[in-house]
Amino acid sequence: MLNAKKIIATGTLVVSLLASATPTFAATRNSDLKEAPTAIMTPQFVDWSTSASTIIARGGVIQKGDQGLSVRQVQIALNNYGHYGLSTDGIFGTATENAVRQFQFADPNIVQVDGIVGSESWNVLQNYL
Repeated sequence: MLNAKKIIATGTLVVSLLASATPTFAATRNSDLKEAPTAIMTPQFVDWSTSASTIIARGGVIQKGDQGLSVRQVQIALNNYGHYGLSTDGIFGTATENAVRQFQFADPNIVQVDGIVGSESWNVLQNYL
């Protein structure tokens, strides 16, 4: 009694629903799967025009999950500051977050070690661009 298969994408999570009176899920355990499930990624907006200085001046922060020019600037500054060897891909992931924490811990001018680039961290990092 299947009429159609619908795929609903929310962020990076994909939920597949079978359109029927009673929902049916074919594979409920990993052992039931013959191949690994594939994820469907939806394109996200990446801001390649707003600089880190602009974001910070507007009262914003740069943190895990952010993407774009501002993150790339943070990555370049972190590499120049402490030779962290970060990829300068503009994606603020775990490696960038850890490098920010290491930088914050190492610099005596930084009070809060949280892995987030706010005004306090950016005031130091911007000198390494």
